[in-house]
Amino acid sequence: MEEQIIDLYKSIIIKGLYDEKYAGNSQIIDGLQHGVCIDFSNKLIEELRKINVECGLISTLNADGFKHAAVVYRDTVTDDVFIADPVTDVKIISKYQTSERDTVINDILKRKNYKRELRDYIREYGKITAYGDLMNITMDNIQDVEEVEAIPSINSRIAKKSEQCQTAFGLNSLKQLADGPTLLACQSLYKKGIETYCSNYVPGEYCSINVRFNSLSEENKKIIFELVRKYPKNYFVKVDTGFYGLLGRNDEFDENLPFELVFGFEDIRGKIETQINLEMNELIKMLKKQEYREGVFTREDILSNKHNKMVAGSTFFGVRECNSTPENTNDEIAKNEGLFYSHKYNLFFKGWMNKSRYIESLFRDEHDLRTEEEIAHESGIVFDENSGMFFESEEDMLMYYDSITVKKRF
Repeated sequence: MEEQIIDLYKSIIIKGLYDEKYAGNSQIIDGLQHGVCIDFSNKLIEELRKINVECGLISTLNADGFKHAAVVYRDTVTDDVFIADPVTDVKIISKYQTSERDTVINDILKRKNYKRELRDYIREYGKITAYGDLMNITMDNIQDVEEVEAIPSINSRIAKKSEQCQTAFGLNSLKQLADGPTLLACQSLYKKGIETYCSNYVPGEYCSINVRFNSLSEENKKIIFELVRKYPKNYFVKVDTGFYGLLGRNDEFDENLPFELVFGFEDIRGKIETQINLEMNELIKMLKKQEYREGVFTREDILSNKHNKMVAGSTFFGVRECNSTPENTNDEIAKNEGLFYSHKYNLFFKGWMNKSRYIESLFRDEHDLRTEEEIAHESGIVFDENSGMFFESEEDMLMYYDSITVKKRF
């Protein structure tokens, strides 16, 4: 089996060319596949599944804010779990002419990036922040709680606790997450109750911000569609693959699929960061304040399976079925679907952070200068400095601390 995996991996590497112009839209040009990490990883997954290898797409977050995609798979002979990292080797072989590749491919394969140990890979690239929903690979070699918490549950027996990559825990956290020239716009969107999950900035080239489009209010969706029509160089609405989206290309909108908004400037040559910051903020000033809706669902949403359909990248991996029926109570639905239910708001939440952001959006004004503590005190809710989250009550906060296993407040 290992020889088959090596042969498949080799066939992809030797014909790969790292090219960010084709990110998420890979093409074969002159016999070489042009693309980035997600493209080569998806190609490897496609080939591995042809020989019945259980596998799936994962990503880690690079220091530059971009996601690094790779493939996790299970050896069908030994039952061990490994990670294959094709793009790392594609970047190396991209430096060689086609005629030279046969002479260097064996040396490249000696690095064994087709068979990385899980812990070794995580030490090098950081924790796994996203993965395909259908990837139920159990990692029995990961036992201790700290490592399980650091790897958002690829093990199907462990409750999912991962948040969207780069989800802001609070307004101040944007200073660590957002690239300099995108900070002002990201902060404005946060106060409007709008979810941003990635910002992209290459000095002298381009600058953009990604938004979970489906979480926008109907009013804001209409505004965006009009902006896409009027300013086609600055706004793009496309299928959300779960990886950073670049400016360019619109997809026909389908409300049953996860979509993302990417907005920004394709050419920022000659502009200083202060100017870019102000101009990026101008691009979203017309959006309206709304309730935060990312990972927030009504009972009707759950029964129509929107909580599974709206998972980024689900177009690649399919959609899980809803485990609940109209006969179930809301508390039963929450348990069946692995969600949190609030009797106060009559809503379901993907996680505590989604609930915190929702509560905050109800009471934080668009141009609010109050601190979190002031907002909580004046609104009759609870803000916990230790977790950085808002809660509907003291009891709600205690339920949160009872639910976590790594670190307790008391």
